[in-house]
Amino acid sequence: MSQPLSNDDSSDMRLELSALVQAGLGHTVDDATLTALADMQALLQGRVGELGGMLTERRISRARYLEELNRLLSDVSSVGEKILGFEDFHKVFGELSADQLGDTAAFLTAQDEISR
Repeated sequence: MSQPLSNDDSSDMRLELSALVQAGLGHTVDDATLTALADMQALLQGRVGELGGMLTERRISRARYLEELNRLLSDVSSVGEKILGFEDFHKVFGELSADQLGDTAAFLTAQDEISR
């Protein structure tokens, strides 16, 4: 299970998000929007941690992990699109899918090594 964010972690996340939005859109967003994005990111990170734990403990298969991760990323994209609007969300975060986040085969191989 993931640990709750400390105030410092939350502040760091907001600063990183603010910089990411500034870089992607060329302008900042209001505090309410930034808070909504930070909440979205915290929920995403928590759920990804849970899925990773389930995979490591072999409570779900590799295929199920990828399926659930892609479903989660799709759901988060929908939320983010409501927060920023479709175009602005994708300017900042791109297309969210497991394949876009990195080498899933290498990640799953590393997870196999960890769980041995």
